[in-house]
Amino acid sequence: MLLMSLIEHYLRSFVVHIFSFSSFQVSMFIFQLDVEEQKIDWPYQVPCMIVDTYTCQIQQPENESWQFLVGTNKFGVKYEIGLSLGMAHICWLSGPWKGAARDDTIASTSKLKDILNPDEAALADKIYRHDKISFVCPLSGHRYTLTDEENNYNFLIYSARQNVERVIERLQNMTIFKAIWTKKNLDLHFKCTKITCKLVNLLLMFEPLG
Repeated sequence: MLLMSLIEHYLRSFVVHIFSFSSFQVSMFIFQLDVEEQKIDWPYQVPCMIVDTYTCQIQQPENESWQFLVGTNKFGVKYEIGLSLGMAHICWLSGPWKGAARDDTIASTSKLKDILNPDEAALADKIYRHDKISFVCPLSGHRYTLTDEENNYNFLIYSARQNVERVIERLQNMTIFKAIWTKKNLDLHFKCTKITCKLVNLLLMFEPLG
C-alpha cells in the first residue's frame, strides 16, 4: 500500500508539472571542455547549446499568406529550439514565427542571445555565420578547399548539430505536429508545443540520443 501511495503521489506531481503552461523555464547545462577538447581552437570559451528551427505546417492564412510560405503551396510556422550540450535536453523554445522568416532573423529578434553569458556561444548552421559573437558556425568552403584542421573543425560542429536534428525528429513524430493547424489556433499550438518539449525532455532521460 505504501508503494502504491508513493507511485500515485509521483504520477500526480508529474501531471501537474506537465500541464503547468507557465513553468517552461530556460535552464542551462554548460558543457565543460575536457583536457583533449581544450586543444581545439574554438572561437569562444564555452559552446553551451545547439540552435536550429523546425517548421510546423498550417492551413493557408486568409491574409498575408506569403509571410507563412514554406514551400510550393505549403504554409507553416517556425519554432526556434535550443538543445543543451552534454546531457541533451531542450533548454530554449521561442515561437511561433512566420514560416517565411529566415532563421538568423528569428535569432536576432528572439531573446536567445540574452540568455548567453559573455563567454558563451551557440553552435549553429552556416546561415547564422554573420553573427560571430553569439554563434559558432561551420567554416564556408568545400571540403577539398579547406585544410585538414578546418575540416576537422567543421566535422565537430556538424557532429554536435546532429543531436538537435534528432531531437527535432522526435518532436515531429508527435501527433500534434503531424496535424495541420489554422493560424487562429497558434496560441494553443504554442502551449501544446511547450508540453511536448517537456515530454521529449522526460523521454530523453530514459531514451538518450546515445
